[in-house]
Amino acid sequence: MKLIFTVMILLFMIPVFTLEITNDLGEIILFEKTNLADFTLVNLTITNEKRHETVIEQYSGFRLTNLMTKFGLLNFSAIEFIASDQYLVRLTREQIIEYDPLIAIMKDDNLLPLEGLRLISPDLPNMYKISNIEKIISVLDIFITEPAIIFPVHTILERVKLSINSEQEQVFQMAEIIAQLSTKNEITIRLASTDGMEQVLPAHYLKNASLVKNQNLFHLQGPEIPRGMRQKELLFMAVEENYILFYQHQNLQQNEEYIKFMKVISNKPRKAMINGEIKEIADFDIFDWSTVNYVE
Repeated sequence: MKLIFTVMILLFMIPVFTLEITNDLGEIILFEKTNLADFTLVNLTITNEKRHETVIEQYSGFRLTNLMTKFGLLNFSAIEFIASDQYLVRLTREQIIEYDPLIAIMKDDNLLPLEGLRLISPDLPNMYKISNIEKIISVLDIFITEPAIIFPVHTILERVKLSINSEQEQVFQMAEIIAQLSTKNEITIRLASTDGMEQVLPAHYLKNASLVKNQNLFHLQGPEIPRGMRQKELLFMAVEENYILFYQHQNLQQNEEYIKFMKVISNKPRKAMINGEIKEIADFDIFDWSTVNYVE
């Protein structure tokens, strides 16, 4: 009875809102205030360490899986969330099962702002805790190809325009880099960084973005890219089957993401751009391309 009473109070208190949901069939469904009555409210406690202080936050909301079942998001490869500022994240089926997130509508017994609907779970990495959710989309197929041709980053950057920013960093336009690897308009770009963050983004998200080189590290920047999507210390970038490998600091050889990726690309011969020529290669060292062993 208390739960029903709480939901009825929320229905009265929450202003009119619309969450756009695209199901497996591509149908757009509008999730509105009145739909909340169809869901059980779940409470969740999140503990975070902030500035050497333990912060406990209480959230209330409804399970993402319940929403997906009700509105026909079932045969997906991933679920895509888009915020009002165009921040975009995707959760795979495996991640949704692992984290079982909520769509939170309350925090610490206070209603979140109308635009503050948030994806939350105790173990969900911070990069996925998207707020201000406006759209939820079923993505049926994600084509993540293994690398067929490997490009050391310098072989691409020597073909695109270089500029220097106010911090004396080298800056390259992502659109020019992508154009070196594909002439298609509607493609997705896969970006992975050494902290384990990986994004699969439509190319138009990167049309005004920049690749910034600071010392020997490469970072994604751009005024139109939400701050949480600006990856630091890129490991690789995939445009279809073409992979750019970024040079990194030497201790990257102990990095878990680097080790996993190198296992993927080293388990069979590949092709790589070496000295302006694409050759078939066997094993190699990302730090020293002079050690490449060619397939005869």
